[in-house]
Amino acid sequence: MPEIIVFIIGLAAAIRGADWVGSAAVKWAKQQGVSQIVVGATLVSFATTLPEISIATIGGLINKDPLVALGAVLGSPLVNLGVILGILFIFSRRRPSTGYYLRALNIFLVTCLVLLILSFYRPLGNTVSLLFIALGIMFLVLEFIIGKRSIGSAETALNRFEGLLSLFSFTRDRALLLEFVLGVILLGVGSKFMVDSTISIASLLKIDEFFISVTLVAIGTSLPEFITAVNSLIYKRESLSVGNLVGASVIDITLGTGLATLFKGATLSYPINLYIFIPMIIIGILCLAALWKKLPLALVGVSLVVTAAASLALFSLQTVF
Repeated sequence: MPEIIVFIIGLAAAIRGADWVGSAAVKWAKQQGVSQIVVGATLVSFATTLPEISIATIGGLINKDPLVALGAVLGSPLVNLGVILGILFIFSRRRPSTGYYLRALNIFLVTCLVLLILSFYRPLGNTVSLLFIALGIMFLVLEFIIGKRSIGSAETALNRFEGLLSLFSFTRDRALLLEFVLGVILLGVGSKFMVDSTISIASLLKIDEFFISVTLVAIGTSLPEFITAVNSLIYKRESLSVGNLVGASVIDITLGTGLATLFKGATLSYPINLYIFIPMIIIGILCLAALWKKLPLALVGVSLVVTAAASLALFSLQTVF
């Protein structure tokens, strides 16, 4: 089936493009003396969501198909927090620290609850989409400000020194700009291929486009987060991956949802809205339970994976049969 080949090529291009864009942005931020805390809390999380954000924008703006776009940004948190973070908790002995983790999860849970309530009364779009976009931007700005305030005096001096050195690195700046531009082009082309091939696959298999997007597209675009999680387990840097997964999920469900439905509204009717948002809320609560020291972290991890798997299985049965 050529559509599958196009989908795989588009996925590979989108992931590689997002990697180049994110890498260039992180390198540039460090050159300007921005703290690693700020870079991790904002740029890294945003970079890993670029495939979903691009699909949301292209699906909604160019293809006028918000359900494909919406499926990608709603399915990714299920995979990120349910499957990947669950696996991370199963094999890790380090509990997540409060602060960024707790703030992000609270925003995630409130957003899921709002989306669930809205889905019963009105389509997503127009003013609601703008509000979700604003919430996503506010989240990034908030973490940037908090991260800047948490920098120690020694790191501040180092950041200023690195910023001073960057004034003399004209060649390096050109290379970063080229990497960024090529990444944006590759990301855009790859995302367009993925959206088009998803619609074609759904048409050929006579399956709902939203289902393909929630499962196949969401799993595909979550590959960078999965690779990062495996790497963090190997090198004992679990906190970096945990923060990335939680932050990326917030960006997906706020900024991604807003962009997916901004140009054309979308309706998540009953019972699809329950299959999507109820498991998300349960997963968010389970993630909060990981902070409770009396509860084994591995048990939380297993519960997350089972919840995500059961949700996708029930959604698949309801859609296909």
